[in-house]
Amino acid sequence: MYNVIRMKNHLIPIDFIQTPTDNSDTLVELKAFWKKVLPFILEREKHFDDVWKKGTEEEIFAELVFCIFTPQSKAVSCWAAVNNLADKNMIFNSQDTDIAKMINSVRFRNNKAKYVVQARKLFAINNKIQIKEKLASFKDIHKLRKWLVTTIKGIGCKEAGHFLRNIGIGKNLAILDRHILRNLEVYG
Repeated sequence: MYNVIRMKNHLIPIDFIQTPTDNSDTLVELKAFWKKVLPFILEREKHFDDVWKKGTEEEIFAELVFCIFTPQSKAVSCWAAVNNLADKNMIFNSQDTDIAKMINSVRFRNNKAKYVVQARKLFAINNKIQIKEKLASFKDIHKLRKWLVTTIKGIGCKEAGHFLRNIGIGKNLAILDRHILRNLEVYG
């Protein structure tokens, strides 16, 4: 049995800052936005570094659960769902059907609950999560990302990159999606 854990990762909302839009005429708005969010980004980077250095096996696995939940769902709702499961000691001890009942704010919750249970089985040794050792066994971050994509159902290249960044070992991976690519095209 696992102990109840309360996740320490708090998402930093930046919605109070007006973000540049696709119809911005110049890079001035983008540079002003960057200047406002840079302190938040640096704070998050420090948090991510600490996750790997100081985080427990359960906290690292909970980050994976978060990344399984987030495709086509809101990050804040997914993190709340992870915390709800952690508070009820369900991440590590519940069947997929019970997890699915608890994550109503997560899209495709039945499938994602199954993916969590499958991932838990992958990283459990003698009923104990042992994720850090497996991840640390990869010396090449690109091979690790590929292994995550090909091994963990529900994790694509973007989410594998998010996971590795969130646990402090994927700083050199680009996390690209259609929104970033569109804005790269807009801003040149």
